[in-house]
Amino acid sequence: YMESHDEERQMYDALQYGNGDGDYSVKDKTTALNRIKAASVFLYLMPGPKMLWQFGELGYDVSIEENGRTGEKPVLWGYYNETERKKLYDVISDLIRLRNLAGIDTTSSFVWSPEGEVKRLAAAGADMTIVAIGNFGVTSRMIPANFPAGGVWYDYFSGEGFDITDTGKELFFAPGEFHIYTTKKVDGVPDGLVPWGANFVITDLQEGADARLLLYPNPAENMLKIHGLNAGEYQLTINDLHGRTLFKKRTGIKDRLEISVDKLPEGIYMLMLTGKDKKYNFKFIKAN
Repeated sequence: YMESHDEERQMYDALQYGNGDGDYSVKDKTTALNRIKAASVFLYLMPGPKMLWQFGELGYDVSIEENGRTGEKPVLWGYYNETERKKLYDVISDLIRLRNLAGIDTTSSFVWSPEGEVKRLAAAGADMTIVAIGNFGVTSRMIPANFPAGGVWYDYFSGEGFDITDTGKELFFAPGEFHIYTTKKVDGVPDGLVPWGANFVITDLQEGADARLLLYPNPAENMLKIHGLNAGEYQLTINDLHGRTLFKKRTGIKDRLEISVDKLPEGIYMLMLTGKDKKYNFKFIKAN
């Protein structure tokens, strides 16, 4: 288990004592819920039975000391109607579905390294291999993926695939960011469960079929430019690392896009372009 029935709730601890750096704070409720998602990945994708305590799937943040340590705790079904808490519920539900689809059980091949701020997990089930990587620190970093084999790997939450030729390829992870990679594409994953897209695109150059795609300058101070896009109508969205949408509009693109970012605070952002037949995800740094 990742939290015991006789110890403090993780969500309560995160909100009360969470670490932070700059504008990133685990004490922020949405950020704390995303951290519980990350911890859940490393619980439910590990073979063997699991324990989930009262409303843990919705980020229960009532102290164990409420009404006395062994006293009755409030039943908060209203959590289910809060959007960000419901996303945690859906992530945990989908993790259980994934472990069943992959055939992860007590006989599965499983290795992990739970120590330190970068945590890894690899499980080879009957039907697919799963690799999970999480940045549990509060600063961004490049992390070698160390895939167990080359070939096509899929980002579980976005469904995007990438042909991995360099198994040690370094990928960009924002603070609290985690990814699950699978050797088979899994359909039916709800949209928007995590506030980032696939991180096969690292900073400014998408490799493979879209190697002509270029985002620059990165870091950007005033204007961000993207060249090599497929022409069409797109939904343009910019989110911060807490998953909050700061900018959203429909835009027509020929082969390039220019967007002003001068009003954004200094930090790291996700830029997403979603069209009828094409989707792009970028991370960029706003500098002052």
